[in-house]
Amino acid sequence: MNLKFSFIVLLLGLVKIGLAQSQLNKSDEQKIVDAVSERMQLQKMSQRYLNLGFAKHNLHDSGNVFSFDSKIGAHLTSGRTFYMHRSPVANILKIGLDWTYLDLNYSQFEETSIISNPEYASQENDPFMIHKAEVAMQIGPSLTILPVTRLAIKTYFRYAPSYSAMYDNNNEEFGGGFGSYFVTGVTFNYGIIGLGVEQRWGSSKHNVLGWEVSEDGISANTDAKQKINIKGPRIFLSLAF
Repeated sequence: MNLKFSFIVLLLGLVKIGLAQSQLNKSDEQKIVDAVSERMQLQKMSQRYLNLGFAKHNLHDSGNVFSFDSKIGAHLTSGRTFYMHRSPVANILKIGLDWTYLDLNYSQFEETSIISNPEYASQENDPFMIHKAEVAMQIGPSLTILPVTRLAIKTYFRYAPSYSAMYDNNNEEFGGGFGSYFVTGVTFNYGIIGLGVEQRWGSSKHNVLGWEVSEDGISANTDAKQKINIKGPRIFLSLAF
């Protein structure tokens, strides 16, 4: 009887050891799979990104006659980073070229007075609303730092040629033209999800919000296009995959 009991105890012990060894082997296999997956991710020659967020812009003319801030703003960008090398430099740095093939931006400006220059501040103006939108592409260099596993810090500078459109809701006037913009920013991604902030600035020419300055003050002139400047930050949720 004691011999049978001892045999059963020994058998159960062997089974327990076997199960523990099996779990250990599975754990080791998972670690290997994770390490290989991480290495493959680091050695990718390109990476796509999708950003969605809001924008806060300031709009002003080159003559500093008017200047006002956006009340509502949103943007969507999508593109790809092409890396210059497969493995990170010193296992921490990747150099790339960003191509944002879609950049959509919308801002709404609503003010009771368009005049910001104190010299003409006494001139009364009706309340107005301006809608401004851009469709653009971006291209420029980027640096991605990989300090720890799954964390990526990316900084970039891009040129963004654009089609810029403006609509004056009060006067029902529409104007469009070429816009030349620049974008610089940084994103923090953990895995595929991250947050980013960037500064955007540049100019375009429109006949909407055209003004003539004379001894009598200022008056609207929509026959000739004038330079419209815009600048401000954009904060966004970033997906990298």
